[in-house]
Amino acid sequence: MKLDKEPYTIRQGPQGGGVAMSKSLVCSVISTTIVSIFLLNLACSPKYLPAPKPPTSTAMSKVGFLVIDSAEGKEVYGDMAQQAKEEGFSVAGVEFYHAGLQDFRPLIDKYKNMGVDTIWVVGTAVDKETIRNDLRKLGFDLTVGFTAVGGTSAGKQPPFAEVTSPGKQPETPKPEGLRKISFKLPGDGIPNNNQQIGPFCCTGETVIVTRNDGNPVGYVYFYIWKGQAYNIGNNRSIASGIEILVSGLRDLSDLHSEQIKSSVYFAAEEMQIGNSRSTKAGELYYKVTITDVKLETSSNMTYFDMDSVAVKVDVSFTPF
Repeated sequence: MKLDKEPYTIRQGPQGGGVAMSKSLVCSVISTTIVSIFLLNLACSPKYLPAPKPPTSTAMSKVGFLVIDSAEGKEVYGDMAQQAKEEGFSVAGVEFYHAGLQDFRPLIDKYKNMGVDTIWVVGTAVDKETIRNDLRKLGFDLTVGFTAVGGTSAGKQPPFAEVTSPGKQPETPKPEGLRKISFKLPGDGIPNNNQQIGPFCCTGETVIVTRNDGNPVGYVYFYIWKGQAYNIGNNRSIASGIEILVSGLRDLSDLHSEQIKSSVYFAAEEMQIGNSRSTKAGELYYKVTITDVKLETSSNMTYFDMDSVAVKVDVSFTPF
């Protein structure tokens, strides 16, 4: 590993804890044959020390910012955007995103189409990992920077403010195939019996979606009713809507990653046999199809018989 440019000065921050960064966005440029990494640590003070000289980099000529929609994120973005302009970079724009966003691909693709060669993200560690995965999925060879905000004090932020070229990194391991990709409910699930199975509880049944090696990667819960429900006698109940809950790993290559929840909802009047709806949970895609149901009409409202409904749930790594 060798330095292409001499590192800029980093000094102790004026408020103690952490470091104050030179006025330039980048303290040093480190190159290897695999990945280019820019190291950046957010100072506890938003004011940066003057740089000996501004960096020059044609690789960063056009920058687009992705910024978490928070007061801290906007403050840091304002400082960094101003610095970028002062140092001769073209700022293509900024996109603010809500915390917990699971799919950055539309925003990344927008910047790619604008001719941006560098995306700088001001966000959290979770955002960092999600964006890295999305870049690899898209196959884009863009330089991407990260500045940590949120969740920790400035003096304790981990040094993960990296800039990398995802297209030049080793590929993420491909997940194994799914052991089963279609389920009939009720019937194929495990009764919860008021117990937790995966992320779901309580009186329904839960399907465990597993890889070929038996490791769980997702769950399907059948079902919860929504809206109004009535007991109409003879041990029969009706409701105005149904929701099937699903979840999937945030990162299929990491069995310890978080289970991301989603759901599919049908109002009773939409529960025609054959009707289907899809959703994404983590890195899994689900399609729920109504296969059986009895509908009731009362006072111009449509309800479904809660013991009559059956669905088929299909699971895939790709959209339906």
